[in-house]
Order: sequence, then C-alpha cells, then structure tokens
Amino acid sequence: MKLIRLSLVFALALQGCSITAERTAPAPVQDASRNRPAAPPKAAPAAPKDEAEVYAYRAPAEPVFKPGRPVLALVEKAESQRAAGDLNGAASTLERALRIEGRNAHLWNRLARVRLEQGDYAQAASLAAKSDALAGDAPGLRRDNARIMAAADRAGRR
Repeated sequence: MKLIRLSLVFALALQGCSITAERTAPAPVQDASRNRPAAPPKAAPAAPKDEAEVYAYRAPAEPVFKPGRPVLALVEKAESQRAAGDLNGAASTLERALRIEGRNAHLWNRLARVRLEQGDYAQAASLAAKSDALAGDAPGLRRDNARIMAAADRAGRR
C-alpha cells in the first residue's frame, strides 16, 4: 500500500515537472521609451546661503508619507529629545521609527539633521542622500536634503 502511494506521489511530481518544462519563454518587452519625448532634466536643489539656515529646523511642508500613529509618537519624542539637547536619544528614537517605516523620506531627513548636529558629517550626508532618493516629487524636502549635504561637505573640509 505504501509503495502505491509513493509511486503515485512520484508520478504526480514528475507530471508537475513536465508541465513547467513545456512553458515557453516570456514575450519580449518592447522599449516604449523610444516613442516618448525625453523629459526635461530636473534642476538641482539650491545650496544653503549660510550656516544658520542649515541648522534651523523647519518641518517640510509637503508630506511624502503619512506616518502611522506609532511613528508619529516616536517622531514627537525624538523632536523633544533633540530640543532638550539629547541628540543620542533623538537619533536612537528616529532609528526605531525607521525600523517601522523605512521608506519614509522625512524620517531619513530628520535623522540626517541630528547626525549633522552631532558632527557626524559623512553619516549626515549619506542619510540626506537616502532621504533625497525616497523624496520623490517633494521640492521642500529635496531642498532641505541639499542644505544638509552642503553643510556636511563644508564642515567635513574644515
């Protein structure tokens, strides 16, 4: 009886393999970009004018992602920690929020700002670049990321 069951299972497995082997290759994808006109290049965000403008925090006007309640609570906690001067605590809280919403460009931007205030210029520039990659069509956020990267670059050269 066991031999019959085993042979049935084996036969079904072989049948499944033969079905997948008979499939044809997917149809080639046509390049539709040849028919579309080229999009105009995007202008680079403006660099900051002075150091005080970079360190003055302004919440971006246009939300890229609407954070959930837990993330909102973490952002508020991080902001109060940052205002109290606890930059390590603020960074830790923002990293926790990023574990929940890793594709939120505003969180990456806030963490970049905290790293800039801590003096970790390479990390600040890297985090601002990550935020910029996720920002999409958010010119205010992209401008703020450019300010952070420029300030980190200037401070790193000193």
